[in-house]
Amino acid sequence: MKFDFLKIQNLLITSQSEFTYDNYLNLILIEITRHNANERE
Repeated sequence: MKFDFLKIQNLLITSQSEFTYDNYLNLILIEITRHNANERE
């Protein structure tokens, strides 16, 4: 299973006005953590 950055990019684009770069990095970390947890199962 490949990690999907498009999901994060779409989130960034759709809510860009409320977003900062820090929010973007936090989202990436959350998604990577979730992805890694899924890989272990």
